[in-house]
Amino acid sequence: MTPPHHHAARTQRGISLLELMVGIVISMLTVLVITQVFLESERQRRIPATGADAQVNGILALDAIQRDVRQAGYGLSGGPWVGACTTGNLAEAQAVGLASLRLAPVAITAGSGAAPSDSIDILSSGKVDAAMQIKLAEDHANGNGKLIVPSTLGIEAGDWLIVSTPTGSQCDAFQAQALATAEPWGITPSGSVPAYTAGSLLSNMGAAPVRRRWSVSGSAASAFALQMTDLATASPAAGSDAYPEIVLLRAFYAKDTDADGAIDTYDTATPTDRAGWSQVIGLRLALVVRSPQWSKEEATASAPRWNLGSATVAGGAACPDDAGSQCIALGLTHTGTDWKHYRYRMYESLIPLRNLLWNAG
Repeated sequence: MTPPHHHAARTQRGISLLELMVGIVISMLTVLVITQVFLESERQRRIPATGADAQVNGILALDAIQRDVRQAGYGLSGGPWVGACTTGNLAEAQAVGLASLRLAPVAITAGSGAAPSDSIDILSSGKVDAAMQIKLAEDHANGNGKLIVPSTLGIEAGDWLIVSTPTGSQCDAFQAQALATAEPWGITPSGSVPAYTAGSLLSNMGAAPVRRRWSVSGSAASAFALQMTDLATASPAAGSDAYPEIVLLRAFYAKDTDADGAIDTYDTATPTDRAGWSQVIGLRLALVVRSPQWSKEEATASAPRWNLGSATVAGGAACPDDAGSQCIALGLTHTGTDWKHYRYRMYESLIPLRNLLWNAG
């Protein structure tokens, strides 16, 4: 007969090492499956979230450029110097970026090659009140004497003024140091101003003239962003990133070349005289924004196309699905070899150059 304590020992053996290892493996596989399900769920959740972020960036970026473009040319009036005259190199004008400057409300610099984004320079008066144009009442001799005018209404000490000949053949920027408080009304410049004849035009740019550049920074090896550069300084610093993940900016002048009131041409050729600017109705912009979420599979099959309608487009071609319209292919290869693994959205707008249109009227 077997002793009782030996029977108890056989019935309380516990878990063997093999069973423990099998249990651990099963637990690890379970955790792995749960983790994979969670990660996939999180990835799917992030797709619409990052899409929303890209949408917000695109809308805000386009709105910021639109605000500047709408102000372009404010205070410059419609003088014959628009687009034709380049300001002199007066030392004081260099401090606010108004020296050696072609007086164009908007200037497009077309991109090319590995940097296909265009850049847009904006020039306008920073005057909060009405920026009215006045004429010289008397000839002004070369030097720093007063510029005699019929009235100093709307002008304050510290305002920057652009003076140009009636034909627009010469122009300079200077700052008003003081104003005469009695007749003859006059403006004392803070420095030397060249000779100008009576009838020359004065445009008020305000105490803080606006000169801004909108461009796209970044490359395949660095982050992309829409960048704003303040050019109203003696030495413009590197621009500041305003809106992330903007990978492409394209711009065209919208022109009415046959004076029928309709846009018939889109190009990037900045007009060089008043007649050329009289054809410019607005600016047509396109921004391409990228979702920051990289996708394992290809998320974009082909680069977006920009349909500009039936007008003649510099560099355009007939749209594949609409032969009567002109399209521009917005290439994205500059963003990297894996550009198809991101999602993109395009935002476009036609912005009237209202100050030019009002001046023409």
